[in-house]
Amino acid sequence: MIQRCCNPKSSKFPYYGAKGISVCLRWKTFRNFLDDMGERPEGKTIDRFPDKNGNYTPENCRWGDVAQQANNRNSNRVIEFNGTKKTMAEWSKSLGMNYGKLQSRLDRNWPLHLAMNPSTRRRDVNRWFGRVVDKDLSDVFANCKECESCFKVVGKKKTFCSLRCRQNNTKRAAYHLNRESINEARRLKRASQSGV
Repeated sequence: MIQRCCNPKSSKFPYYGAKGISVCLRWKTFRNFLDDMGERPEGKTIDRFPDKNGNYTPENCRWGDVAQQANNRNSNRVIEFNGTKKTMAEWSKSLGMNYGKLQSRLDRNWPLHLAMNPSTRRRDVNRWFGRVVDKDLSDVFANCKECESCFKVVGKKKTFCSLRCRQNNTKRAAYHLNRESINEARRLKRASQSGV
């Protein structure tokens, strides 16, 4: 703990001392640390809690197990749902849902109330997206001009859900634009082949 906060030669220093995390003066003496925290319980290590970005002080430290420390990392995805903030791992455990399933739903921008419901099916989400397109998120979602499926618009305003739909639509538009000349060329070709 002291090495990673105070020794610039430590491999962990960039993640602790360089970020301004320090150890309180009282804990520079091991006897005081032992008096405040007690003996280390089996399978636990020191954890900064409730402020994971705070210093090592008696008010901000606890003995935490592996799961507690994993949920107390800066890299965790924290989700607020129904007024409660938890990490994605904690939500998946409390909802009885597979972690990968929940992560996949959130990565695909499912509405939170549907993503957090273990019994939600894909068709429920498609119906919800269909309602939203007609109402308040028309600038985020659009209907493809070719296949009329709903898709999320990313970046510039798009009118096709995929490159294939765009190509198909372009071919069809080009055909209708040049239909008379194409048909005339076909008639001439048939006439020359038949010898008439």
